Amino acid sequence: MAKMSRKELLNAPDELITTTGTIVTWIKSNPVRFATITVIIAVALLSGTGLYYWTLNREFTSMLEYNKSTGNAELALTISQNYTGTKAGKLARLRLAKIAYTKKDFDNAIGNADDFINSWGHEDIFYWESLLLLSMAYMGKNDTERALPLMDNCIDEAPEAIKDQALFHKANILSDMGKYSDAKKALEGISTKYSDLASITMYNLNKHPGDSSHAE
Repeated sequence: MAKMSRKELLNAPDELITTTGTIVTWIKSNPVRFATITVIIAVALLSGTGLYYWTLNREFTSMLEYNKSTGNAELALTISQNYTGTKAGKLARLRLAKIAYTKKDFDNAIGNADDFINSWGHEDIFYWESLLLLSMAYMGKNDTERALPLMDNCIDEAPEAIKDQALFHKANILSDMGKYSDAKKALEGISTKYSDLASITMYNLNKHPGDSSHAE
């Protein structure tokens, strides 16, 4: 940046006074326009502040309602419809997916889980939980072609708790398909937190002498 000369530094206050004087003159000559501009700026500032507090209050209110909706599909649906775009509205979709899955309503479970995944926008525990639920809902429909890739995604990238569940479910799927060796490999990847559960399933797998994992 060029260094200002002594003359330029001395002239700066005069230029500021000149500019200020010009603005004051314009204001005196255009009082109506100045008042209009002032009002527009004030309204814009107030609107921005009002929108911020409205959004904050909507998030808070919707979350209070969401906390009341555990196990209540009707209330969860109302929240998802009335508070679209809020965290609670999105989480209500995941809750609806869980409720539908427990009722073996796999189509609704898939639809709501998909809606949640597409709207949530970041890969946190809720995202991975919904992805695992989606894969299990596909399995409920015996659609292994869609279920297994989703489970593999959870196994490769999800936090440990979700990864362990995905490995366990995948082992059961592979076992049902007669792929006992592959099922055992999945169980071996489960962390020590779920080792007791895995060992029971492993014991049952060891009872199968045959393995169709490599069958023609």
